[in-house]
Amino acid sequence: MLEQELADPTSAVAFAEKAATPEDVAKVVVAAFAKKPVEVVFPAVGGRVQRLAGALPVLIRRVMPVVEAKGRRARERLVRALADFLSCGAVAGPAG
Repeated sequence: MLEQELADPTSAVAFAEKAATPEDVAKVVVAAFAKKPVEVVFPAVGGRVQRLAGALPVLIRRVMPVVEAKGRRARERLVRALADFLSCGAVAGPAG
């Protein structure tokens, strides 16, 4: 999936925030099994931002260009790092 998103310049927003660790995701999943919420938003601040954006849509028009630019820069860094890694003779894993 990461390879697909890196290959798609329109997926820049996906790279705007730091990636969650598997351990952090596992904690949220286990907590959700125990609490049985209707919905889980991770990270939790994302849910608050979504509610605020829904209440004040003008914020989306102001914030999205900044988030997209941040994501594009992060995506470009990852693409360059992957290209450097592969050019050093590293073998890519199976695509899937």
